[in-house]
Parts: sequence; structure tokens; C-alpha cells
Amino acid sequence: MVGTRALAEAERDPSSRSAISPKNSPLLCTAKTISFPSSNFLVIAKKMGIEEEDLFIIEIGALLHDVGKIGVPDAILHKPGPLVVEEYQQIQEHPQKGKKILNNITYLAQAIPCVLHHHERFDGKGYPEKISGTDIPLPGRIISVADAFDAMTSDRPYRIRMSIEQAIGELNKNSGKQFDPKVVDAFVKIWKSGDLLQLMTSKEG
Repeated sequence: MVGTRALAEAERDPSSRSAISPKNSPLLCTAKTISFPSSNFLVIAKKMGIEEEDLFIIEIGALLHDVGKIGVPDAILHKPGPLVVEEYQQIQEHPQKGKKILNNITYLAQAIPCVLHHHERFDGKGYPEKISGTDIPLPGRIISVADAFDAMTSDRPYRIRMSIEQAIGELNKNSGKQFDPKVVDAFVKIWKSGDLLQLMTSKEG
């Protein structure tokens, strides 16, 4: 099933790892090298009425949400075919690895929920803590939707990208299951307003 597979692809998205130079600290990522710029996560947050003081946390968290993938081998992230169980388990460890990195940096502690919880599911079937609903911190729920959309609308070694319309359809289909319905609703409103095309232009530029 293409849709189900595509929704899982954010888990192994190699672009966020490639944004991290081995010569530098993992925190020296730049928004222009990450496939879905952190500023675009802010558009969703603003649409949901997030207070200004919390937007910075979401911006930093979005930028660093996959920092734990520095511990995942390139062979797994770029594998052209399906992952075996052991490889998938390594992928699932990246939120905890990211949390461990940020735990050592006091001023980034508030971004940990973004890093730790962006693969939780609204129905409680995600990871690493299998929490559900609004128990998942809102920044994690926002990043989950935006990250999945980016994965679905980007080319991968194992398939071509979906159209925006197809990706929006997958978000709607999985609203209340994988995704927070309120976050999906905000994202769809951005699409209907025409702002999403500007986000895609920013991504491709």
C-alpha cells in the first residue's frame, strides 16, 4: 500500500541526517540544508494560534528533530528497498538518541519534546513511549504532520514523490489515527489558502 508506506518514510528520511556535517557539532544544522525548512513548521504553529514565546522552541525543535539519526548508518537511511526488522529497530532508536544529545545542552532542553515525540501516533501506536492524543506534546504533533508531508512529497531512492493533493489525502485519511486532527486541519487550511505552494517553492529553492 503506497499511502501507508509513504507515511512511514519520515522515519528513515536521510535528508535530515545529511544536513549534519561530521566536521561539526550535530547542532550546527542550517534550515536551508534540511529538506523541509524549520520556518515552515512555524506556519503550522502560527495557524494553530501558538503563542509567540513558544514559536522559538518549535523552530529549534523542528530543526533538530532528527538529530539522533547521526547514530543511524547511511546504508539504512539510503537503502533502496524495504528495511528488515533489525534495521527498522535502529531507525526507531533515533528519538532517544536525539534526546540524549540535547540532555547535555541546558539551553536546548525545551526542544526535547520535539525530538523525542515526533514519531508518536495520535492513536498511541507510535514510539518511543506509545503515548496518545494530547498526551503527546503539541510540538511533536505538529512536526509529525509536517515531516510526513515532506517525506511523501520528496523523491526517495525507493520511489518517486507524491503530488501535494495525494499527500494531503493521506494526511486526511490518517487524521485521528497517526495524526492529530487539529494539526491536520490547520495544515489543510494552509493548503487551501494557497500558502502551501509558497512552502513548496521555499523547499525547492
